[in-house]
Amino acid sequence: MKSSLLILLSALCLFSSAQQAQLDSLKGVFEDNQEHDTLRAEAAIKYANYTEYSDFQGAIEILDEQIESTKSRHPIWAGRAAHAKAKMFQHKSKFGLSFKAVQEALDYFERANFKSGIAHCYNIKGNIYIDMGEYDKAMEFYLKSLEVFEEIENLNGQAIALCGLGDINQLTGRPKASIDYYKEAITIDSMQNYPPGIAASMVNMGGAYHRMTQYEKAKECYSKAAEIHKDIGNPVGYSNALNNLGLLLMDQGDDLGAIEYYKKSLFISDSLKETEGMSITNRNLGSAEYNQGNFQKAIAYCMRAKELADRDSILDSQYEACLCLRESYEAIGDYKKAYEYSMITDELEDSLHNVSSMRDITQREMKYGFNKVLLTDSLAHAEELKLQRAEKRASDAKKNAEIQRGRWLIMASIAGLVILLLYAFILWRSNMARKRANKIIRHQKAEVELQKDIVEEKNKEIIDSITYAKRLQEAILPPQRLVKEWLPQSFILYKPKDIVAGDFYWMESVDNWIYFAAADCTGHGVPGAMVSVVCSNALSKSLLEEGKSSPASILDRTRELVIERFGRSEEEIKDGMDISLCALNWKTGEMQWAGANNPLWIIRNGSDEVEEIKADKQPIGKYGESKAFTNHIIKLEKGDSIYIFSDGYPDQFGGERGKKYKSGKLKRYFLSIQEQDMGSQRQLLSDEFENWRGDIEQIDDVCIIGVKI
Repeated sequence: MKSSLLILLSALCLFSSAQQAQLDSLKGVFEDNQEHDTLRAEAAIKYANYTEYSDFQGAIEILDEQIESTKSRHPIWAGRAAHAKAKMFQHKSKFGLSFKAVQEALDYFERANFKSGIAHCYNIKGNIYIDMGEYDKAMEFYLKSLEVFEEIENLNGQAIALCGLGDINQLTGRPKASIDYYKEAITIDSMQNYPPGIAASMVNMGGAYHRMTQYEKAKECYSKAAEIHKDIGNPVGYSNALNNLGLLLMDQGDDLGAIEYYKKSLFISDSLKETEGMSITNRNLGSAEYNQGNFQKAIAYCMRAKELADRDSILDSQYEACLCLRESYEAIGDYKKAYEYSMITDELEDSLHNVSSMRDITQREMKYGFNKVLLTDSLAHAEELKLQRAEKRASDAKKNAEIQRGRWLIMASIAGLVILLLYAFILWRSNMARKRANKIIRHQKAEVELQKDIVEEKNKEIIDSITYAKRLQEAILPPQRLVKEWLPQSFILYKPKDIVAGDFYWMESVDNWIYFAAADCTGHGVPGAMVSVVCSNALSKSLLEEGKSSPASILDRTRELVIERFGRSEEEIKDGMDISLCALNWKTGEMQWAGANNPLWIIRNGSDEVEEIKADKQPIGKYGESKAFTNHIIKLEKGDSIYIFSDGYPDQFGGERGKKYKSGKLKRYFLSIQEQDMGSQRQLLSDEFENWRGDIEQIDDVCIIGVKI
């Protein structure tokens, strides 16, 4: 043990010396006005990241200075500084300030069209929402982040987003699914030889195995992470991995083994002056010593943990340390001390409940974009004031008790034993009454919390089911990889109204023909999604299994299959879909098209008009007088653009008067953006939709496919 600690000490000394030299070098660069602005910004951001834990406020001030000095000429570097600030605020659980900073970074990155930065901002938003317990919003931003990282082929970013998706699955009770995401992230980081990312995923995967009580696999992951952190010179990561190994051994009943890991972790945290890590590890050591029956050692460790937690107002550590102190004093028969810490534990439990309530308020504020008030930090300040007032009340109460005690001594000396006994009797009755009242309150509180847990569990089950339904629906959509392979100059704008959608896009390749469609099924949400699965399967069967080749024949057969499927119900079901279906021969440029209620728009190269080919006025589904669909053959030229879509975009209400967008306005907007590439057209269409919608709720699913020949 002693020799291993000496080795760690030597390594830390070397690390500290090297880090100080690097810090001095970085400081010299960003304080030198003769250096280029971007070099100064890069050095300042690195310096702030290194000093985050030792001088948090100083790091924030350095980043603010860089944002101010680069925002006009170098918006990407201003965005990077704001992004670093957002991460620091998130580490401190200052969610309001973190959200504000990441939105500022996103604005700079979008101004510069810096997609990597945009994706990283999405990832930070996912982190914030996951910390706030808003798992559906976190999932949305992690998926957006992954989509952009895949688009720009950024492997490091893909691994980060996959880790976030793994965390969501683990936190929502699906550790097996989370492990798949972590393994995929590890594979990507291994391909690019990125040890920090591998170590982070290993720790998370170890947590999933730990939760599943697969202790050997958890230990393997934690140990691998510790080894990597040690090799790359990351003492904080190494310390955390050792702590995880200690917790794992405690869960297996090996407290002595856990203590060895905790002591190594504490040695590193003490050397780095990392307050939160020191507090947590001291608390863990106290718990392990308590389990071993070493109550005095447990008290010493937990007292140290409480002092550190008090210094930085770390409520969780304060509560856990006081809980262990109460139990330790009870074990050695010091009931006075045990009672004191029992009272402190009750106060901290109330404070934790208040913080949880504040977090709920902040969640609601986050849903409205933090437009006016960032409640998180003001509420944290209010909590600090509350604790200060509680300390003052305790101090005043102590003084009053001393005065009262003096008075009672005087009264006792005058009135004698009779008055003293009377006081004792009154005190006893008061104490009994207080205990009865507390018992009633605890019982009522338990009933309320039980009902709350039932409601939350039901709500979670519903959200989990819909979220899983979204994954199933996404399985029928063609992956972006195939879309870009088959139609390189194209875009798909897909905006479901709810978690799942009635709109969907479909794509297949047969011989030299690429088949693609934008479809709008009856309804939206869960009912629409169920219809979309039936209709998508029918399209694929018509083309791939039954060999229908022209768009019209595919729609004719698809209608028969959909009616046949819904006709099995005892009730009459008239659900179906509107669709615009294209078949493009990539060798000859010939295109065939057929539509059910939804048209095809063509903008010829250099033209200032939109050519519209109208669809047959009948849906795919049960209809009064059905007729065969019309097959259109269209000759396209290089530079022509074609667009197919559902009615969600033109039907959206918005603008100053809250009216529909309408098809005519959409045609004019398509013409105005013809000079842009297809990726830019997608972003412009998305921005136009959101700006038009404003604060008005999205009324329907949106799906637009654009292809340039």
